[in-house]
Amino acid sequence: MIITPLAAQTASTPSTIMSMMPILIIFVVMYFLVIRPQSKRAKEHKDMIASVKRGDRVVALGGVVGVVVNVLDEAELEIETGGSQLRILKSSVNQIVSKPEPRTEKKDAKAAKLKVVKKK
Repeated sequence: MIITPLAAQTASTPSTIMSMMPILIIFVVMYFLVIRPQSKRAKEHKDMIASVKRGDRVVALGGVVGVVVNVLDEAELEIETGGSQLRILKSSVNQIVSKPEPRTEKKDAKAAKLKVVKKK
């Protein structure tokens, strides 16, 4: 049986999909190890920045710790550190250390305030 040169050449080379498989595997691994976690962190940071409000204790990227005094606009905050007030960008907030506790009164204390004593 005589094999033509074209048939011999196609029989010895791997298919195009098989030759691209290592590149596809590397891309999938890079997506799950690098791209996806980075985009998840960016989304969490964006949500955190959007939730900053007055009274929050924040840490800026430079390590400056302060309490938010005023949210100036969509891009800036005014924080108080010690005795000084600083204007910083919202994007430079690294983390929110603590949020202010909501004011709640106990039912008994509230009822005692409302209780009226009648004199005889």
